Amino acid sequence: MRYSICKGAIQILIKMSLKQISALIYVMALTCGVAIAQPPLPIAAVDDTDKHAAFKGDLDSRARTSDGTNDRLTLDMVRDVGVSVRQIKDLSIYIFKEATRVPLTVQDPLELTGFDAISDSDFDSTKTYSPVRPGWIYFYISTLEPSIQLLKDSETQKVYIPAKIKDDVSTLSARFCDMIDGALVQIKKLHKCVDDGECDNKTVAECALSIYKTSLNMENLRKDGGALVQEAERKGYKDSILF
Repeated sequence: MRYSICKGAIQILIKMSLKQISALIYVMALTCGVAIAQPPLPIAAVDDTDKHAAFKGDLDSRARTSDGTNDRLTLDMVRDVGVSVRQIKDLSIYIFKEATRVPLTVQDPLELTGFDAISDSDFDSTKTYSPVRPGWIYFYISTLEPSIQLLKDSETQKVYIPAKIKDDVSTLSARFCDMIDGALVQIKKLHKCVDDGECDNKTVAECALSIYKTSLNMENLRKDGGALVQEAERKGYKDSILF
């Protein structure tokens, strides 16, 4: 009985395209991750027309107190943004590594290196790289895009901040949103590569590097914002304004 079920599943997978298999893996991983990380949201509250509704509803709930009023900006929120930014950075490195795979010889070491940081000099146009595997690019961007979109959704939350740091926070927030939009442009380029079946190594590497650099700039802005919040808390600013 168990053998028959496995055999049937394998036959179905064989008939699926690479993109379909990648999408299936992503959905399964995302479903498991959400189930473990948080309690399920009421089904009735989810609008099927908005693919981010469930996630955005959870984000909105975190920005509110138990009586439904807007919460104040906290260091916990600043830290959580950092987790998302780190995720974007890591995924951009994976995409870059996919585009810069060099065929190995028997003399080459098998250790995996260079997964902490990447740079322009890491792509050598004179080298012959292994062909980019579209299924892996699709898998990575299918994970990356929702992460960036959730980050963008979090920027629309209304929170109370000390009035004395409003202008500085507003400036940082605007720059942060511009960076998010820039990263989404690069993801669209990667989508086009996969959809057109033309994932050339140079284009994929350039998009990944752009997203990587954006993630570094995002992290710098996050630290600047965190420093403002820390200073406000140290000085005990009480006069708050909705932002």
